[in-house]
Amino acid sequence: MALYNREMERFDPKVSDSLASFTSESGPINGVWTIDMGGVPLDFQVEDRGSPATVVFLSAALPAGPRRLPTFIGSGISEALPLNCIRISDPSLALSNSLGIAWYAGFDGVDLPAVLVEVIRHVQARLGAQHLPLFGASAGGFASLSLGQLLGPALSIAVNPQTVIERYAEEAWFAYMRDCWLFTIEGVVRVWSGAAGR
Repeated sequence: MALYNREMERFDPKVSDSLASFTSESGPINGVWTIDMGGVPLDFQVEDRGSPATVVFLSAALPAGPRRLPTFIGSGISEALPLNCIRISDPSLALSNSLGIAWYAGFDGVDLPAVLVEVIRHVQARLGAQHLPLFGASAGGFASLSLGQLLGPALSIAVNPQTVIERYAEEAWFAYMRDCWLFTIEGVVRVWSGAAGR
């Protein structure tokens, strides 16, 4: 499977060949991690600051132009805060050279929200953190709200969230459905109109 714009030379990731392998890890949790999801990498960064709270950072849409993945947000605003951090890059963005937004909603063959819930719960348990705020803006706000509902109890801090994906820019939504769910444009139109099929 072709992956785009992924530049891991900046990091020295710890690599797990599956979600099950990661959740059985018992070594140090700090650092950048990559979990192989059937050929698509889930990249995230963990910072253990010994806090009773762990904030999960979820990124907004990437700007147009050259992209560098993975994208970890929140290092600036969390620098002075005594909080553990989990920064998650949306793995779907590596599936296309032009995709800039995917809402952490997943892709064909992988229930990404369910995977993220397992990853976050495992890291939270390893850090011994009781409180779990999730922060995201725009597409990250959508993910903050949806993951917060799945994780519960969790505090979702959603800045200008997109709450209905298909109300976003049509071109971006079509591109997501095409590149991540293998829909044709006609299939997207059928789904949008309430009919089944790709």
